[in-house]
Amino acid sequence: FEWALRHFPDADLIFKQDDDTIVDWRLALPRMLARVVPEAALRPLRRLYVGTLAANYSCPSVRDGRAPCAAGALYGFSGDIAKWVVDNAVIRKGEWEDMESCRWARSFEAEQKQRFLAGLGSEPRERVPAFSW
Repeated sequence: FEWALRHFPDADLIFKQDDDTIVDWRLALPRMLARVVPEAALRPLRRLYVGTLAANYSCPSVRDGRAPCAAGALYGFSGDIAKWVVDNAVIRKGEWEDMESCRWARSFEAEQKQRFLAGLGSEPRERVPAFSW
C-alpha cells in the first residue's frame, strides 16, 4: 500500500490482487461498489473495504460471524484506509496477509469510531474456462 500511495496519491481505491487471480474490472468494480455506495455519491470514496468475501475462512471473526473479511486473492481499501494502514498498522511476522488486512480494517474502524463500508461479495457463479481456443 505504501508504494501505491506514493505513486498514486489521489487513488480512490487501492487493491491487492494475487498474481493468479484474473478479474474483469469492468464488471467487478461496479458490482463491489453497488453493494455499499449509492451511484449519486461515488466520489470521494471513503471508509471502503471491498473484495471477495472469505466465507469459509480460518479467520476467527469470520468463523463466529462477528465480522466479514475479504479473501486474500482480492481485496481493496479506499485511499483513507490505505493511508491509515501505512501510517499505523503493525505488520505481524508469520501472519497471513489477508487476515492481517481484516485486522487493519477493524483497527481503522475502532480508531475512527465509525463503521467502514464493506463491499464484500461472493465469487461469481459463472466460471470462465481456463483456456479458450
